[in-house]
This record gives sequence, C-alpha cells and structure tokens, in this order.
Amino acid sequence: MKSSASAQRWKLLSSSILSTCKSKETLVCEFPNYELIHFDKLYDLSEEESPTEFECASWYRVRLIDFPRISFKIRILNKKTTLRDITGFNNTGNVRLWPSEIILTRYLLENPWLYRKKSVLELGGGMTSLAGICIAHNYGHDKPKSVHCSDGNEESVKNIQKIIEINNISCNKSSLTQQVELTSGCLRWDIEEKGEGDKCYDLIVCSDCLFFKAGRKELAEFIVHKLNPGGGRAIIFAPPRNDTLKEFVQSLQMFSSIKTTLGYSQSEDASIPNLYPNLRICFKETWNKEGVVRGLYAGTVPSLAANVAENSVLFAAYGVCQKWVAKTVGRSKVEDLTIFHNGTAGFLAAFWSSFVLCPTELVKCRLQAMREVSSLKGLPPPNVGPFLITKKILKQDGLPGLFRGLTPTFMREMPGYFAFFYAYELSREIMRPIGKTKDEIGPAKTILAGGIAGMTLWSLIFPADVIKSRLQVSGATTPMYQMLITIIRNEGALALYNGLLPTLIRTFPASGFIMENPFCATNEGFSSSALGTKDYWDEFYQLERKNYLSHGDEGEIWFGEDSLNRACQWMEENMPDPNTDILDVGSANGATSIELRLNHGFNNITGEGCSNLKFEVRDLCADTLDPGDSVLRPNHFGAIFDKGTYDAISLCPKDATTLRNNYIKNLSRLLSDEGYLVLTSCNWTESELRDHFKPYFEFEHIIPTVSFQFGENEEERDKNN
Repeated sequence: MKSSASAQRWKLLSSSILSTCKSKETLVCEFPNYELIHFDKLYDLSEEESPTEFECASWYRVRLIDFPRISFKIRILNKKTTLRDITGFNNTGNVRLWPSEIILTRYLLENPWLYRKKSVLELGGGMTSLAGICIAHNYGHDKPKSVHCSDGNEESVKNIQKIIEINNISCNKSSLTQQVELTSGCLRWDIEEKGEGDKCYDLIVCSDCLFFKAGRKELAEFIVHKLNPGGGRAIIFAPPRNDTLKEFVQSLQMFSSIKTTLGYSQSEDASIPNLYPNLRICFKETWNKEGVVRGLYAGTVPSLAANVAENSVLFAAYGVCQKWVAKTVGRSKVEDLTIFHNGTAGFLAAFWSSFVLCPTELVKCRLQAMREVSSLKGLPPPNVGPFLITKKILKQDGLPGLFRGLTPTFMREMPGYFAFFYAYELSREIMRPIGKTKDEIGPAKTILAGGIAGMTLWSLIFPADVIKSRLQVSGATTPMYQMLITIIRNEGALALYNGLLPTLIRTFPASGFIMENPFCATNEGFSSSALGTKDYWDEFYQLERKNYLSHGDEGEIWFGEDSLNRACQWMEENMPDPNTDILDVGSANGATSIELRLNHGFNNITGEGCSNLKFEVRDLCADTLDPGDSVLRPNHFGAIFDKGTYDAISLCPKDATTLRNNYIKNLSRLLSDEGYLVLTSCNWTESELRDHFKPYFEFEHIIPTVSFQFGENEEERDKNN
C-alpha cells in the first residue's frame, strides 16, 4: 500500500479480524452479521467433496429474512488469514464474506425490477459471489435471464463454481434455477482484453471494489465496455470514505455514453428525506446553496405544465362526468346531483387528467431529485433542464418511460379528487345562507371551500404521492406495495408524511383561487364581451336611431321575429286580461311593446332599459330598487318579458354573477304573486336557467322551439324558455 493512511486503516481492520473482541488492544470489532441473512452450518456433504476439500472449506445453508422461499448452499473457505491476505489487491475476497456483499444481496432482493429478465454480471464476487447466486435462486417472475459470477482470483472462481454445481444438484427437481443461465469465470478489469465482440450485460453489480485507487480508472473503463449500450445499468456499493465514491463518479463523466449527470437511483431518492429535517432548514439550505431561481424554483417549468394540463383536462372532464353520472342515477340535470354524486364525477374525471399529469410530474420529480442528490454528494448542480430529461427518458425507455408511475398516479388522483369535490360541495353547502344557492355564497367563502377541499385531498393522498414520487425518481417498476414496505422498513411510517406541512400551506390558496375562478365553473361563466356593457348598447342604439332617421330602417329583432311572435302568442293565450301590466325589459327599439299592443291587444305596457334612448331608464341590476319609484312598483306587473337582457348581463366583464343575482331578485320583487316572467335565452340551457331562477321563481312552461331535420338528426333552431 502506497498511502500510509491506507496502510494504517488496513492494519486496524486486520487487528479486528485476526483478534477477538476480548482483546484490550482491539479498537474495532467485527459484527458477525447484520441479521439480514442467516447461515446454518452443514456437515453432511461428504458425497459431493473429497476429505481434503471438505477440510479446507465449510458449507452453509443460506436463509434470508423476509424471503423464506429462497434457500441455497454456499461454500466458505477455511484458511488462516494474514495481513498480506487482507492487503493483497486480488485476495481480499478469499479472506471472508464481507458485510458489503450481504448488503448488496439484500438490496437486489428488495429491488427485483433491476434484474428481472436481464443479463447480470457480478464483479469482484469473492469466494461466494453471494449476490449473483442469490438472485439466480429467486422465484416467480423476479428471476434474471442470466447471471455471470466473477472474481479476479482463480481460487475464488473455483469455489464459486463448486457452489453453482452443488446447488444445481440439490435443485434438480426444483424450478428455482429454471431458465436462469448461471455461470462463473475469472475477470480482472485491470488486464481484461476489451474486444468488440465481448458480451454486454444489462446490469453490472459489485460491492466495495473502490478501495484500491490504482484500479478505479480501469474499473470505470471495464464497466463502460461491458454495459449494454441500449440502457444498461451499473450498481456499485462503496462506503463514502474520504472522496472515494465522489472521485469514481467524476471519473465516469469522461464517458459520454454513461448517464452520470442524469444519474438517479432508488437509494438516492431514499436519502432525500434525510437532507432536511424540517421546513425551515430546507428553505434556508436551499436558499444558501442554490439561490432563488435555481433552488426554490427548480422544477417550476414542468410543474406549471403539469398544473395547466391537469386542470384543463380535469375541469373539462368533470363537467362531462357530471352529466354521465346524472344520466346514470336518473337525474334530469346536473344541479340535482348530490354531494356524493359530484365526488364520483371528480373520481372519474381524475382518470383522464392522470394521463397528462404523469409525464410532467415524472420530469419534475427527477429534476428536483437530481439537484438534491448532487448536493448530498458534494457534486456541482447538474446543468440540465426538463427538455433534456425528457429526451433522455425517451431515448432510454421510449414513450412508455414517460408514463412510469401511471398506476400510482391513478391510485392517488382518483380517490383524491373524489375527496376534493366532495369536500368542496359539502363546504359550500354548509356555508350557504338560508334562501340562497351555493353559487351565491360569495368569493371569500368560495375560496375557503376550495382551500378546505385542497387540504382534504392532500391529507388523504399524501402517502400515495410519496410512493409515486419514489417510483418515478428511481425509474423502478416495482409494485406500490413493495415500495411502501421498503419505506416503512427503512424510514418508518411517518416518512409517508414527510413534507405534508409545506404542501398544505401551498395548496390552500392555490385550490381556493382555482375554484373561485369563474372559468373553472362547470355550469356557468362565459368569456366577457362588449355585449354586456352599457357603452356598447348606447353606441348601438345611437346608430340604430340614425339609420331610422336616414333610411327608415326600424332596426333588428335580435332574437328573431318568429321567436317574438311565438312568445307574444303564448302571453295572449295564458293572460286573457288585456289590462295586465306588462314590463318590457330591455325594450330596445320598442318592437316588442308595439307587437304586444297592436297585434295581441295588451293595453298597459312599460318599456324599460339601461340606455337613455329607451322609454324608462332604470338599473335593474342594482342591489336595491328605489321604493318611491312611481313606474317600477313592487308586486305591480302581471308579466315581465326578457328577450335577451339576462344573456347580456351574463357577459358583463365586471362581477357578472352578482349582477345576474341582483337582476333576478329585482324582477321577483316587481312581479305580482300570480305574474309570469317570460324569458328567452340563447346562452343558457334549460337546466341552468332553472337553477339560476329557482330561489325566486317556479318553473311553469317551455314554449316549443321550431326544429328542422338533417337526415335522421333533428336540430333546434333556437331556445325560448
């Protein structure tokens, strides 16, 4: 050993191995086992070995904790260990079964997706090649395609071959090793010829092979040469003594085909929760190390893309699913759905939004995890963005790689959005004042209901989100339940709620303002239009008046002459008293008032509008009416005729919902107890109009619409309600 520090370390290690813990001079004691694997010594193997062979080695039955179906025999050499054996470059594997090999074995068993149906090479397997032998004896669908166990020492390789042979004999009638090609051979990465025709492997594993600095570069070159260029993976277990692991990772960066800056693994992801014990430290460390843009806003682009895409699809699908649920449960309209039914619609809508959410969250999780892992290892932050990560995923795993974690996303989103919409509708119902609808609770209560819904969602689904994120960061195809078991075993059950507090702090305002946004509503909310402003109609009627004076043009009937005639005819048939007081709302050019007077015999007609060019100027959208008004008197009119004013108010750019509600309330005050509101609309459906007016009006009748037929499809020309 050239390094005096290394020599001292090896001497200390040898004193532990060659001495007993009872020695007062021994500063380091060896743990015989981590209680991960049990070894039961076997004595009756005389038929398989000669007496000489039997004396120089011992056989053991291997039993694995939590994997009772895996059992096989290994042969451990019996030899007197010297300091030279321990410090020899190529002889340490013959000294003993090292703890790092046990840890590697356990890790592979817990993550069978790494080697399932793949070709595996174990480097530096020592005298037992424990990891390779063990995964070859796995069962079910978790078996690899082939395993090649290797070491640089001929004596170790001979021992490995004996292990393979005796396990093949003892398992002749078993399917444990069926279809697994298990071989052994001597491989030294410092002298191995690297011909172009050599076999490549999907997975290369080795444990504690970095302690000799002289061989690190050759090991890196050997791994690059032996890895399958179409997506091979190498797993290297090594303690982080000094900068051993860091230097080795940096040495790999010279190979463009190796993914180092985009490297991630399940073990790295598992270390992320340990970086920051609480929210304050996380914020402080991220701010100091990465700054605002590269730290606090890492992953913002894919996160924004995920939210825009998810909400667009979610709310669009929610409306469709509401209609489907209403039809399924026999409700005539969406407004009649119960809180449970709305939750069910949210459950179904989340299925469709998951397809656009999964790829964007995958990229976001990996981008954020890469930065944290680089910080943990003391490496510079990777200079990558979401587009490069997406490109790498597509190149390595194809399009299905972008949907890794889709099933966990379903399991998170669908029950989560059932709870979200259930909590939202329930909160609105609880906060609804008596005599008003849920839509009239106001923006503050709507935001509060949305915030409660968001917190309910995340409190319920956060464990599923943790599991999903771990799977996406690691690239694993392991089942959710197995990841759940791994997290609980390694980190405890509370690890499933790490990060819940900042999530709840974030989601309350976000969810609240999303639900207050009128464009997220499912049954109302149009884009604003000039048609909803007084200035537009003032200008329009000035032009109409000018055209009349210049050309004699009496102007337009906006909702159609035929619709006007049918509505007036219905009023004549259902209101036989010609002296009924009728209020013509939005009388415009007076065409309706004239039609009712001349052709249908009504005598008392009041025209009202918001433009100064109309007969009477009143603001029917005000919060209250003037009690002393001699024209618009409470409970005075036997009929009120609205030919599109309600539609125009709905398009108002400022607070259209409040104006609509005031308008409906004021009409009800002006109408007599037995009076009629005759209303036409081309913006709202029948069910929507019923919902808007039901606090103040009872539905009476639908005036039939004119229809025409294209082949077998009948279409309505217009709507008159």
